Amino acid sequence: MTTKTKLKDGWPSHVKFTKPVLQGFERLDCQGKQRTVWDTEQKGLCVLVSPKTARSPHNTVTLRVLYYLNGKAAYLKIGRWGDREFYRDADGKLLTVDCANMDEVRRRASEIRNAAGAGRVNPKQPNVSGSVDDLIVTFISEHASQIKSGSETERILRLYVLPEWKGRNVSDISKADITTLLNKIADKKFKGPKGKLLGTKGVADAVRAQLSKFFNWYSEDYNEEFRSPFVKIKRRAPNPKRERALTDAEIAAMWTACNELGVYGACVQTALLTAQRFFKVGSMRRSQIQASVTLPGRHDELTGEWISEQVITDVWDAREKSDPANKGVSEVPLSTLAKSIIDSVPIIDADARDHVDFVFTLTGKKPFNGWSNAKVALDREMLAILKSNAEKAGLDPKTIKLLPWQHRDLRRTARTLLSRAGVNRDVAERCLAHVVGGVEGVYNRHSYLQEKQDAFARLAKLVDRIVNPTDQTNVVPFPATLP
Repeated sequence: MTTKTKLKDGWPSHVKFTKPVLQGFERLDCQGKQRTVWDTEQKGLCVLVSPKTARSPHNTVTLRVLYYLNGKAAYLKIGRWGDREFYRDADGKLLTVDCANMDEVRRRASEIRNAAGAGRVNPKQPNVSGSVDDLIVTFISEHASQIKSGSETERILRLYVLPEWKGRNVSDISKADITTLLNKIADKKFKGPKGKLLGTKGVADAVRAQLSKFFNWYSEDYNEEFRSPFVKIKRRAPNPKRERALTDAEIAAMWTACNELGVYGACVQTALLTAQRFFKVGSMRRSQIQASVTLPGRHDELTGEWISEQVITDVWDAREKSDPANKGVSEVPLSTLAKSIIDSVPIIDADARDHVDFVFTLTGKKPFNGWSNAKVALDREMLAILKSNAEKAGLDPKTIKLLPWQHRDLRRTARTLLSRAGVNRDVAERCLAHVVGGVEGVYNRHSYLQEKQDAFARLAKLVDRIVNPTDQTNVVPFPATLP
């Protein structure tokens, strides 16, 4: 790597951008900091390298250009290294730039600097038409692509908004248009691809939130005279808190069905046994599982007797610097049952050099994908098992129904089972990594690993008892699924 200067920690300040160099930036240790490196070939062109996270096994390399408008410095994102990005020229024409082609990137950087310096044109505000189609593409390129939830923003707008308002001018969108769209989605009457009816009240709220951002963005960045139709729309009443937890009969059916659903089934079973958020379980990596953790000596809380240092085996630590501050992540001592399920999943590594070691994966490059379709298959199998069990118990299988449930309900189910297993409330809450408030939360930094090890072992034992009853007196009843 040829550089003009180097930082003390080995990162270059200036270097000629080439494919090997930028690929190297994806793997270099950022030491938890964002890094800026400048191109020696094009003035103002740089990359912002952001540290890798639980969801991204590589650093994020973003190409940017520094420009000056009326004497003030500003940055404009060109795109992520390797992606193809949309942008608009000074006339508002929609174009693309291949961010894997440095000739194209340097040309684009030069255009931005020239437009700002010579023409006094703000590169962030090219001329755009008032078409909803064009504006949504621009919004996705300029706003959504720069935030963590950008892919979800793009999915919502392309699936629910573009088909409804395609070809219309943004100024013609009224309060009535928005209300009609949201009601259609909330009532599950929105016609999606292939005529499939889509929507729920929760989805309607999500669409509302993205539309509000979209209209505000247009008003603030492109047309100050535009008045968002949202100013007169009242927010919907919040959805009631979810209370769904699987019954014993449903747990037994789910477990049996998961045994035949490969990687996905193993992930669902692990989610129930660990009581962690489903997306965390889905992105679990083998390198996060520590063979052993040594606990320092301590006094027993009840007897006061001294307990020598102890070794806790098979601890899954999914904590990352990128974890939201309001969503705790727990260290999970894996029960024997949970560890056996994880060990049964075939090991697939796309490239050992990249340290990509996802547990629940089909490609090795990223976690399992296609959760929705897999969940549909799981529900179908669960219902078939419930009906078969009902028929064996002398009940009419036609009366058996499977109430709707979601992956996140496994966490609530696990918490309910922890109480049934006799786990202390404080320990059970720490098993879910719920933040302890007050003075105790600030000063008590005890890990509770030994207590959690016992709690998760009890949870696994209870699940096994539900799934494999020892005698007929323990067979799980069915009334919760009857109409």
